[in-house]
Amino acid sequence: MELFYRRFGHPGETPVLILHGANYYDSHDWIDVAHELSDDRSVVAFDARGYGKSTWSPSHDYSLDAQLKDVGNTLNHLGWDRAIIVGHSRGGSFALRYAAEHPERVAGLVLVDYSPGQQPGTPRRPITGEHVTSAPMFATLADALAASSRDPRSLDSPSKRSRLEAIFAHRGNGWVNVMRDPAYASSRPADRPDWTPTYGSRDPWDALASVRAPLFVVRATGSAVYDDEALARVCSLSVDPTVVQIDCGHDVAGEAPAELADAIRGFLPWV
Repeated sequence: MELFYRRFGHPGETPVLILHGANYYDSHDWIDVAHELSDDRSVVAFDARGYGKSTWSPSHDYSLDAQLKDVGNTLNHLGWDRAIIVGHSRGGSFALRYAAEHPERVAGLVLVDYSPGQQPGTPRRPITGEHVTSAPMFATLADALAASSRDPRSLDSPSKRSRLEAIFAHRGNGWVNVMRDPAYASSRPADRPDWTPTYGSRDPWDALASVRAPLFVVRATGSAVYDDEALARVCSLSVDPTVVQIDCGHDVAGEAPAELADAIRGFLPWV
């Protein structure tokens, strides 16, 4: 596996590692935010395996083991003993679990519109699809956008439309995502029937309660990820968390990059 990453800034204060979301994102979507955070430190955003410019797993290994190993290997490659981990959406689930399992490597945790449960007290709604080999086809680019959680106004912006056309290629009678392996949600390698995960099933609320790194939570007010009860539970399980609400949809880095960068920048000095 080869992971593609974008690096900003220079060595200085505690570095930042960004994990993007699933539907449909990669490191490109964090360029503006990463640039704004990199005045006094190194910031890296990488394409998760199976996304963007990173390679696709031949064995469809997109397991939690593989995802957390990729985070650790990226830190090792960069020579970072510890970092502030920023995770958006599904990337937030990986960031949270990594912080719970490897506290010695996480100086701070930033969860961007990721909640451990869609409803308070219940596990996060799973992403389904074991070893899927073909991506869905959409009749129009507007249909493709509607199926994603990207900024719904993307077709009205030349730059965002161009970005959308890079994610979805026109094939035959429709548009297909060519920047994400269709098997991205596979939870185990296809070629190892006797495979046993290192990281077993764990309630994400329990993982959150075990995190001792400073926690910063960004809630998008136009998103359905959080309700008030879930946000209250996050705060009750964490040690003195900081919560910021931004008036935008789930695509926080795309819809409100300046506001998101300002919010995270205000958290960094406390780590």
